[in-house]
Amino acid sequence: MHSPVLGYLRFPTFAKNQLYFVAEDNLWEVALEGGRAQRLTESRSELQTPRLSPCGRWLALVAAEEGEQEVYCLPAEGGPLRRLTYVGHVLHIDGWSADGTSIRFCGAHRSIHGNADAQLYEVSLEGGPIHSVNLGPARTLSTEPAGLGRVLGRNTVQNSRWKRYRGGCHGEIWVDASGEGTFERTLGDHPGNPVAPIWWQGRIYFLSDVDRTGNLWSCQSDGSDLRQETKETGFYVRQP
Repeated sequence: MHSPVLGYLRFPTFAKNQLYFVAEDNLWEVALEGGRAQRLTESRSELQTPRLSPCGRWLALVAAEEGEQEVYCLPAEGGPLRRLTYVGHVLHIDGWSADGTSIRFCGAHRSIHGNADAQLYEVSLEGGPIHSVNLGPARTLSTEPAGLGRVLGRNTVQNSRWKRYRGGCHGEIWVDASGEGTFERTLGDHPGNPVAPIWWQGRIYFLSDVDRTGNLWSCQSDGSDLRQETKETGFYVRQP
């Protein structure tokens, strides 16, 4: 029987049978079935939002090793962090391109209103110039795994950071069901604050605090068949 885990474990990501997470300002790896975790980094700053590449060979994350939050990468087996951006205000890693050659991230370095109008950008795994995704203010973008659809999250600050917010900057979910670039807002009359949408197994999953605590919900791409997937009451579900 394993001893209880002591520490603040955040930002899990996994591939095959390996789980990666952040704790004590470093990146760690452990088998999905449990066991002894192995530290992969020796960081000088807080690490955030690691994301594995589609091939499972690389990890992208946000770090502030030289003062500002930027995009870094490292091999999945661990090693030194390699800086990829020099923009000054990266908020989080959003994902990878399907071929694993570029990293998508959310940045506020060109924003007028701070983090409120942050946008999505891409940078090559090899570094170099960054490129806007050209979807306007947005925090997250998820592609339908077995199709062409895309779901975009605007104003999607985690429920745990903006508890029970219902003002004009609450989360919005926009869906491009055909993949042709035409996005339509869904769940516009949702009574909670819908954030962090992802498209998985034919449904859109997102976080909402309808019941005053952030939980995982799901619906069809047109907003129908709304379901509550978790029913936490003490702690918020975060970062699906």
